[in-house]
Amino acid sequence: LEDEDWDAFQFTSTDNPFLPAEEIEASKKTMSSMSFRQEFEASFETTSGGIFKEEWFEVDEEPEDGNYVIAVDPAGYEAVEQERNLKRSRLDETAIAIVKIDRDKWWVKDILHGRWGIKETAKKILKAADINEATTVGIETGSLKNAIMPYLEDEMRTENRFVHIDELRHGGKKKTERITWSLQGRLEHGQISFNEDRDWKVFMSQMLDFPNHLSHDDLLDSLAYI
Repeated sequence: LEDEDWDAFQFTSTDNPFLPAEEIEASKKTMSSMSFRQEFEASFETTSGGIFKEEWFEVDEEPEDGNYVIAVDPAGYEAVEQERNLKRSRLDETAIAIVKIDRDKWWVKDILHGRWGIKETAKKILKAADINEATTVGIETGSLKNAIMPYLEDEMRTENRFVHIDELRHGGKKKTERITWSLQGRLEHGQISFNEDRDWKVFMSQMLDFPNHLSHDDLLDSLAYI
């Protein structure tokens, strides 16, 4: 029914004469196509699936320039021994993303993942930092980070190898939003490549299933924290 007192309009940011064209173009080159459509073209889509595409996944050799950083998404530790009788595929894993960064380019050397005890996790973090001469290690903040720090500090004293630890915060974003915001645009625009000498089947499976709440996303989450 038509109502003379009301009308509806939809204007996009690209139609705004006061918004510089170069700003729009710069955003288009860095944002994912879905985010760009939302932010600039007033198009809102549900995130029911298909957030990441298989053709965005690229492998490459290690770049010469850049510095290594490590991000850790820890799983629970308390009941590791008790859970050995459960199907491991149903358990969350600790994931350790090892990434070489050169300006806006990420080269993912490896994402270590497994269901480890807290002491073994601390050893793996310090070993990864040592081998790759990582400039910093980030661990998701919270009770799990607080639980692992004493073991990590003991390992550093024992090995006489000290690394800077950063607290990784999610900024109030839900996990799905955080992973999408961090990875979607970078993958789509070829800013992330993966070590050609590693097997990425588990990562690819999680990437293509995301954001299915019945599937794991531990590897994605650790990479998003980079």
